[in-house]
Amino acid sequence: MIGNNVFKFVSVRSPVLDTGKDRHFVANDAEQAAINSLRKELGKTHDLDRARLTLGAAMMDVPEYYSKNADWQSLRLFTSRVAALLQDTADVPNLTDFEQRADSLFSAAFGDGSIKDFLAGQRYHDLVNALWPSYYATVLNPHLRPQDREEMVIWIQFFALLSLLDDEPAFDDAAKKAPSYRPAVPIDFYRMTEGGRQPAAPEPPRVGVDPNRDNIGLSAFTYKQLDKFLWLQGDLLLKKKAEQPVVAPRHQ
Repeated sequence: MIGNNVFKFVSVRSPVLDTGKDRHFVANDAEQAAINSLRKELGKTHDLDRARLTLGAAMMDVPEYYSKNADWQSLRLFTSRVAALLQDTADVPNLTDFEQRADSLFSAAFGDGSIKDFLAGQRYHDLVNALWPSYYATVLNPHLRPQDREEMVIWIQFFALLSLLDDEPAFDDAAKKAPSYRPAVPIDFYRMTEGGRQPAAPEPPRVGVDPNRDNIGLSAFTYKQLDKFLWLQGDLLLKKKAEQPVVAPRHQ
């Protein structure tokens, strides 16, 4: 099944935090599996809009998807608690308090074990492997389950801070911005052509927004697609239509 393929070929790595002047983004390597599946679907439909909607719906229709995943069904009950923790930590960064509250949260959801043991274990690996493809599914098809997308943004913000528990200076800096972090979306979702051919001026695959950046040469078609699918749904919020999207650099 097409939806299973995206979840199958994801591997956990630490998130990349891209910090701009006004907007902050979290990126993850899960994107490539989604891009590959979208390219295959485009080869069948010959219509990128239709391919996005079809793939997004298929990805939501598998057991690994966020709201169908057994572990996420347990953990998502704590979404409001996590949102409050992110805001408290942004107001007064305190790694020790954050770690203790995170430990309490995972213990309530899954039982005993320290937070660092949990982060090194298979369950955390599986949670992240399900989270990012699920988020991409709701971006590809924004008409279905938009409430899931907003929940997943909170968890992506939270997991980004969890990756910094051993680096207090980096944690303190990121914590202040955590509630404003948004997941990066591959620009390939909106500029792909059949056969994997790309427009004449290639751009890196992550998109963000920086109102102080000059025009970066996106085609009118590409910008129209970004405006239609991102500006309206708010995942990568364009403050005004006159501003150009910034493509964040690919991290190796």
